Amino acid sequence: MKTKTVSPQGFGILQTRLHRPNLPGSLLPRPGLIKLLDFDSPKVLTLVIAPAGFGKTTLVGSRLDEMQCPNNSMKTDSLPSAWLAIDETDNDFIFFLRHFIAALRRIIPEACPETVKLVYSKGEVVADSISLVLTNELSELPQRFVMVFDDFHHASCPQLQKLLTGWLRHWPLPMHLVIISRTQPPLALSGLKGQGKINDIRSRDLRFSPQEAEDYIRLMTKRDPGEKPIADLLNYTEGWVAGLKLVSIALNQTSADQDIESVLSLGKQDIFGYLADEVFDRMTAPMQRFLMKVSILNDFCVSLCLALVDEDDLDESVKYLLDNIHNVDLFITALQGKEECNEDWFRMHHLMRNLLQKRLLISFNPEQVRALHLRAANWHIGCNQFNQALEHALKAENSDLLAEILDQMIFEALDSEDLLLMDHLMQFVTAEMSSANPQFLLYKAWQKFNRWDIDEINDIIRQAEKIMKSEKPVSVNQGSLSGQLAFFKGFLALASNSSPGAVKLFAKALDSIPTRWNYIRGQAVFWHGLSLQSCENAQKAIAGLQQSYRDLDNKNNSHAIRHLFALALIYLHDGDLKASEHYARLLLDKARHNKLVQQEGFALAILGFVNYQWNRLNQAEEWYQELYEIRLFITIMLNRQGYIGLAIVLQALGRSKEALDMINELTDLELEHRGQVTEVAQVGRLRVLTSQDQGKETEKWADEYLKPFADVLLLPNFEDPQIFKARVLIARNNPKDQSIIREILEKYLSTAAERNINRCKAEALALSALAEMNEGNNSKARDVLIESLELAARGNMIRLYLDLGPQMEELLKQVVPAAEITEFVQEILAAFAESSAGKAVADQAVKGQPGINTDGPELPFYENLSLRETEVLRLMAEAVSLQEIANRLFITYATAKRHTVNIYSKLGVHSRWEAVAFARENGII
Repeated sequence: MKTKTVSPQGFGILQTRLHRPNLPGSLLPRPGLIKLLDFDSPKVLTLVIAPAGFGKTTLVGSRLDEMQCPNNSMKTDSLPSAWLAIDETDNDFIFFLRHFIAALRRIIPEACPETVKLVYSKGEVVADSISLVLTNELSELPQRFVMVFDDFHHASCPQLQKLLTGWLRHWPLPMHLVIISRTQPPLALSGLKGQGKINDIRSRDLRFSPQEAEDYIRLMTKRDPGEKPIADLLNYTEGWVAGLKLVSIALNQTSADQDIESVLSLGKQDIFGYLADEVFDRMTAPMQRFLMKVSILNDFCVSLCLALVDEDDLDESVKYLLDNIHNVDLFITALQGKEECNEDWFRMHHLMRNLLQKRLLISFNPEQVRALHLRAANWHIGCNQFNQALEHALKAENSDLLAEILDQMIFEALDSEDLLLMDHLMQFVTAEMSSANPQFLLYKAWQKFNRWDIDEINDIIRQAEKIMKSEKPVSVNQGSLSGQLAFFKGFLALASNSSPGAVKLFAKALDSIPTRWNYIRGQAVFWHGLSLQSCENAQKAIAGLQQSYRDLDNKNNSHAIRHLFALALIYLHDGDLKASEHYARLLLDKARHNKLVQQEGFALAILGFVNYQWNRLNQAEEWYQELYEIRLFITIMLNRQGYIGLAIVLQALGRSKEALDMINELTDLELEHRGQVTEVAQVGRLRVLTSQDQGKETEKWADEYLKPFADVLLLPNFEDPQIFKARVLIARNNPKDQSIIREILEKYLSTAAERNINRCKAEALALSALAEMNEGNNSKARDVLIESLELAARGNMIRLYLDLGPQMEELLKQVVPAAEITEFVQEILAAFAESSAGKAVADQAVKGQPGINTDGPELPFYENLSLRETEVLRLMAEAVSLQEIANRLFITYATAKRHTVNIYSKLGVHSRWEAVAFARENGII
C-alpha cells in the first residue's frame, strides 16, 4: 500500500467538510433576504432553519461572498469566514473539535493552540475541560470571524450540545456562529433572543414571492411564464426553491410551446419526486447509470467519477456533463478549495442524491453496489485519503481491503501518538482480522501499554504467537511482528525483575523493528537503556544511549527524543543529579520544539524533583508549576507527579494552605477519572498533613496499611506507600514497630541494589540509620548514614536528609564524615539551621558536580525559547510595561512575570535590556 506521512494536526481530518459550496452560476439576487443575515455586534448567532431544498446554504454562501467582495462598502461587515459541514457520523466530540479547529485555522492559522494540544493529547482529558479552554481561547482571538455549521440537524453529540449551551451563557464574542439546519437545535435561545443577539431565518422567509418566482423562471428558462402559471406554480411548490428549480429543468427539456401548467398537470403530491423522475426519465441510459453510481459519494471530483464508471457509461451526454460540470444545472454544487489530488470537488444536493440512491438500489443488486464502494475505496487509497477509503471499505464489506486500510491508519495513529484516533479505529477491527493478522492483536497490546493497563498484555501476545506459529499465511512483516513481541516480553520480564532477560529481548526488538516505526523504536530504546542500567551498570547504559543518539540522522523524532528521556532517568537513578538535569533540559527543549507534550511533562517532573533535592525550592516550584499548567494534556500518572511535587515544594516553602489545596485538587481529579483515590495520592496528602503537625491520621493509616512492598518506582516519585509507612513508624519510635520497619527497609534496599538505583539506595540507608538510632545502635547508625551520604553527595541530595526531620539532624551532628563528603554534610546542617530559624532557603548553585561526558549530546549554548516566551521578549523590546505585555497577550501579570524569569534563565542574563540585546545579537527577535 502507498504510505504517507501525516502531521498529527492533519490526520483524521476530512478536508471536504471544511469547503464551502460555491454559489450556482445562475443566481437570482435576493438583497432583502440577505439583509436579514446581520453579523454586526451585538448579533452573535444566526439560525437558518427550513426543510430541505429551501436554499439555506445558498443564502448563507451569498452573504459570505458579499462580505468578501473587494467593492463591499460595508467595511465593518468584512469578516473572514470558516465553514464546517456537520457529518451524520459526527458523534465523537474530540473529532468534531479537530474539524472545528481545522476549519478555524483556515482563516486564523495559529488559533487555539491549547485546544489543539488537548484534542491531540495523549492524556485523559475531560470534555468540560476542553470546552472551557476552547471558549477562553476563542474569546481571546484578536479578530472577529464567522463560523458556519452546515447540516446541523446531523449533530448528535451530547458534548457538542453542552458546548453550545455553555456559549449561550458566556458567548466567545469574536465569533459569530451561523447554524444551518433542517430542524430546530435543542438549545435554550430565549435569553439571547431577548437581548436581540440572534438572527432567526425560517422557511417563511426563504420562500419565493410571486415576483421572485417569475424572475427566477424567466432567468432559468428564458420564457415569460405568465401571471396565472406562476400562481399555480407557487400553489404547488409553496415558494420552495428546489421545486422551482426542477420545474425550470423540466421546462428546458420540453418543447418550446409546453408551459408550466402542462408540466404540473398530473398534480403529484410529491412534487420533487415527480419532477425529478420527469427529469431523470428524459436522460440517456448511460447518464442515468452514471448519476446513480455517483450517488454513493458524499463528495466527488471528475477522476473519482471516472473510477466508478465503465466505458459503456461514457456516452456524449456524460462526457459533456464531465467537461461542463461547473455549469450543468443538475443540483451539483462546486466546493471551494482543492483536495490532495488537485482537482475541483463537487457535492450533489441531498434531495437529488437520495432519489438517485433509491433508483440505484432498484437497478443494481447489492453485490454491484458493494463493487462500486470498492472502486471508490481503492481510488481514495491511491490519493492517500484513508478516511474516505475507510468509509467505502466498510460499505463494500470487503474484509481484506478494510484490514489493509485499518492497518495503515492505525500504524499512522500509533506512530504519531494519537491515541484517541487509534482507539476510534480499533473499534472497526474484527475478531476475524485479528485471527488472520496478529499485527492487530499487537496494536491492541500497544493500546494497553500506552495507558499502563498491562494486565492483559501477556494474554494478547500469547494469542499473537499462536497465530504466527499456525499454518495460516500472514501477509505482514515477520521481523516487525517478532520485534514487537520481543518488546512486550522484555517489558514483562523487566516488570518481574528479570533484567538480564529484558536486555536481550529489547535488543532483539531494536534489531527487528523497522526504522520507520519511530514511536515503537523509541520505546524499545528507552526500556533497553533502563533494563541495561538495572542489570549491569549505569555507565554502560549511558554509553550505549549516547552512541546510539550520535548515530541518528534525525534527532527530532520521538525515537531520538526518548534517548534523552532514558539518559535523564538513568542519571537520576545513578545519583548524578547534575547530569540528569542536563539531559532533562535537553529533553524539555526537544519535546517542546516537536510538540511532544508527554515527553515535556516527564522532563518537567525530573527537573522539579532534581531541584527539590538540591533544596532549590523556588526553582523546583517553577518547574512543577509548568508541569501543573499542562495537566490537561498529559496522563493522570504523570499528572500525579506534578500535583504531589508542587504540594510538597509549597509545604517546604511554608505555604501550607496552597499545598493542601493542590492535594485536594489531585484527589478530585482521581475521583473523576478513576472513581477512587490512588494510594500514591493518599500518601501525598498524608505527607502534607504530617508536615502541618496533623500526624494522628497518618499514624492510623500506617497501622492499617498492610499491603506488601512494591518494587522501586522508575519515575522520581516522592513516596512509595510502604516507604512512607516506614518513615511514619520511625518517627513514632515505638519498639513494637521495629520488625515491620526492618522488613520494609530490607526489601527496599535489596530492590534498589538489584536495580542499581543509587538514589533509592541512599534513601533506604538513611532510613535504616534512623531505625538503628531508635534501637540504640548509634555506632551502626553513624556507619550506615555515612554510606548513605557517600551515595547522595555525588548528586548533592540535600533534601533527602532535610525531610527526615530533627532525628536526622541530631544523627548528622554525630557523624565524622570522610573529607570528600564533609562539605556536603555541612550544607545539610546549614539547611537544617535555616529551616529551624524559619528562614526562606535561597536557591544556590549546586556545588561539586562532575562535568558531563562531552562525547554525549550537548546542550545548546542557550535554550530555545517557547513561542509564548518569544512573544514576551519581542514586547519587552518595545519598552512597554510588564502589565501592558500581559494585557496584549491576554495573560495575567504573574504569568508574564514568570515568562520573563524563564527568559533570563534560558538566555543566561540578569535584566530586561540584557535579554533584548542578547536576543537581537543572536537573531532570536
